[in-house]
This record gives sequence, structure tokens and C-alpha cells, in this order.
Amino acid sequence: MTRLSFEATVVRLARLAAARGGTIAAADVEQDELLAGDRDTTSAAGRMLASGTDVVAIPETELAHWFPYAQLTFTRMASTNDPDGE
Repeated sequence: MTRLSFEATVVRLARLAAARGGTIAAADVEQDELLAGDRDTTSAAGRMLASGTDVVAIPETELAHWFPYAQLTFTRMASTNDPDGE
């Protein structure tokens, strides 16, 4: 299986979120074959994104998933998808 670079993993996570209105869940990440193929890199990319000012992260607390966040919401994507602009 092809592994993504760290940078490509960050881009793939952001694109996955964009396709879902700005929010991705751990299950979304884990169902993506390329992201799931390298859990360490994907988890590191998620942590880096979660530390940004435009991402709201909800930690995975139930240990039901390997991805460290239950949800990542990209606030700029979410606001641009709101028809009222809020």
C-alpha cells in the first residue's frame, strides 16, 4: 500500500473535512484506506491540525478509535458552508 507523506496526510485530512462540511469524525478518518494505512503519520497530522487556531478538536475519550480525536472541525470551512454566513 502507498503511504502518504506527512504533508499529503494533512492535505487529505483537510480535503476529507471539506467534503463533509468542515467536520470529520474519527470513523471518517479510519475508513479512508490511505489515512488508515499509516496510523502514526495520520495521528501526528491530526495532532498538528488540532493545535491550529482554525481547528476545534474534540479528543477521543472512549478509546473506540485509534485516531486521537472524536472530531476535528475546521472553523473557516464550517463558516463558509453556512448559508447565513454565521
